[in-house]
Amino acid sequence: MTPEELGSDYLNSLGSLTFNSRPIIQSHTTIAQENPDAASEIVKAIEKRIQRAIPPQKLYAFYLMDSISKNIGVPYTTLFSSNLAKMFTQTYSLVDDPTRQKLIDLFKTWKLPNPVTGMSLFAEDQLEVIEKFLIKATANNRPPSMDRKTNSPAPSQKSSMAKGQITPEGLIIEIDELTNLVNSRLLQMPNDTRARERFDLLQKLRQIMSSGAANVNEASILEAAKKQLVTIREDEIMKLNAFKLEQQQISSTS
Repeated sequence: MTPEELGSDYLNSLGSLTFNSRPIIQSHTTIAQENPDAASEIVKAIEKRIQRAIPPQKLYAFYLMDSISKNIGVPYTTLFSSNLAKMFTQTYSLVDDPTRQKLIDLFKTWKLPNPVTGMSLFAEDQLEVIEKFLIKATANNRPPSMDRKTNSPAPSQKSSMAKGQITPEGLIIEIDELTNLVNSRLLQMPNDTRARERFDLLQKLRQIMSSGAANVNEASILEAAKKQLVTIREDEIMKLNAFKLEQQQISSTS
């Protein structure tokens, strides 16, 4: 069987990847491992599957790509890197929010350095394009305090909460701004478990403020929430500044 014929059969068999099936992903990973001469055609088949699959099913082809890349490596990682950013960003734009979060979680694993080589899974330039895209995408619902000229967060030591009466609506604005800030840190440091915990905390707090429950408007609850958000903001600003300083030191020594 020629590489082209194998690639065609591979693409046809990917029609069964309509859900997150470990056996299907493992079997297709094995085929890729046993046929390195057809790597280019296999990669093309997976890319076509991502393009042609309906939005709810695109993620599973990414899981297959991830499995092949992590279990086999070269030449697949090199071949996938060619169109990685284009495929990822196009897919992200078409899927729903839960799937987007799964794509983000997958992307974070790609940034982790290989313990042997110290390098990321895919080409750094492709990962950088995806990272910049995600930072913008997750900040689309930014509050007025965002920098509209650069479309980037403008983290400030000052809270965006009004100095007057505290309201659930005002707290939600602050929560959204802090969520964008924390998410940006997660993209920079994907293995930061405390940042993930903080992100989840902010989501839960937002749900409470949006619930419309009678006790949400109680002054004591609003004041306690405000104090918690102020503490989070101060800590995030400190971590952001520390990260920037660390990156500057790395750049100066490299």
